Amino acid sequence: MGTTELGQYYELLKKEGMVNIVKEIWDTEWGYREFTVADPDGNRLTFFKFLEGSNGENL
Repeated sequence: MGTTELGQYYELLKKEGMVNIVKEIWDTEWGYREFTVADPDGNRLTFFKFLEGSNGENL
């Protein structure tokens, strides 16, 4: 799921304990900053945003 407010959303989820952080926030080689969470049912969601200067064309 893409978002422009990735850092703020990550901090909110981490602080509130709404989900389990499966993979901490990190910068990918393909130009995304992302993190992955698991909801209480075990469903995993990855949130991301394009890094500055990247538009996702390197996929």
